[in-house]
Amino acid sequence: MTSFKLPFTLPTVDVPAFDMPQIDTAKLTSLATDAFYVTVGLGVLAVQQLQVRRHEMIKRFGSLETQFETKFGTVESRFAGVEAKLDQVMEQIKTRLPEPAEKLLDKAYDSAKTTGKQVVDLLTKAA
Repeated sequence: MTSFKLPFTLPTVDVPAFDMPQIDTAKLTSLATDAFYVTVGLGVLAVQQLQVRRHEMIKRFGSLETQFETKFGTVESRFAGVEAKLDQVMEQIKTRLPEPAEKLLDKAYDSAKTTGKQVVDLLTKAA
């Protein structure tokens, strides 16, 4: 190993002697255990509060879900009634149109009915 010499001298520093404090490991272990138990207890309380809130939300929104299903059933039956009337009107219109326009109107109306059924299905699944 090569030696290296600095062109200057480093100052010396006197570090005062100090006594290392004695750590009571039993007390430290007891404090850590207590902290752990408090943390677990707070976690249990938080979970219980979440369960209470969840049950409250289920009660609150459960009734809203029932109301929505009732209203949606009404809307669905109304939609079926409107669709039946619209079918009658479409039949009357088709009798007055030439054949190419009648076929085009049939395709457009079938597409509209399919789309309407898909919307109803999506709303039913969302409920």
